[in-house]
Amino acid sequence: MAQRVIEFVSPLPPEVCEARLRSATARPGLFAWLDSRPVLGTVKDRWVSLSKRGGRNHFRPFLSGRLEPCAGGTVLRCRVDLPLFARVLFGVFLFLSTLVALAGGVSFLSTLADGRAVHLGMLGPSVPLAVALVSWFHDRYLARAEDQFLIGFTARTLGAEWRELERESLVFALKRLRASMQPRPSGVRGDDQPDWVPSFPLLLLVGAVAVVVLVCAGVPVLMVIVG
Repeated sequence: MAQRVIEFVSPLPPEVCEARLRSATARPGLFAWLDSRPVLGTVKDRWVSLSKRGGRNHFRPFLSGRLEPCAGGTVLRCRVDLPLFARVLFGVFLFLSTLVALAGGVSFLSTLADGRAVHLGMLGPSVPLAVALVSWFHDRYLARAEDQFLIGFTARTLGAEWRELERESLVFALKRLRASMQPRPSGVRGDDQPDWVPSFPLLLLVGAVAVVVLVCAGVPVLMVIVG
């Protein structure tokens, strides 16, 4: 699921919007299963993070953003995307499993080149990569309509109109990331939540570049080792 940027505009003040969202969502935790409300959420200090209740799907989208006052009501600009920990963990696992699969492929090709017999067990290093890809597509299929569900739920709860904003380009996102890494002036308090986090495509792009670099540097070494 591609990241979506949504803007809600409600005629209600921020305090009322926050109270409505808090009362309409179940708080995540050990006893969340006792609550029948369909949405799990953390609503605190005008920060909103919502997800649809369901099974153990780590690729479920979250709607997250901040309630801000505006002329005549409240605006909530938010992103609907995978949680950061899911993107990072999947990216790391995909990166490592790709390296293992590449090492196995080099060994397999070296065996063929030497005229030695190959066996099914030599495909073992590719299993983690296959598991990662199947898990990704399976879980994303299960959560295929949850982004629209969260948007509709938020609009109804806030009595708001919503529109989809244009996503940031990769160049602009990198500029924002660079700006966010600059030290803040002393005495200036930052937000409780980050204003921007890298999207999954960006993390995947960085991981792919790292894989290419390591492959270019590591394949000759592997050929020497297995040859």
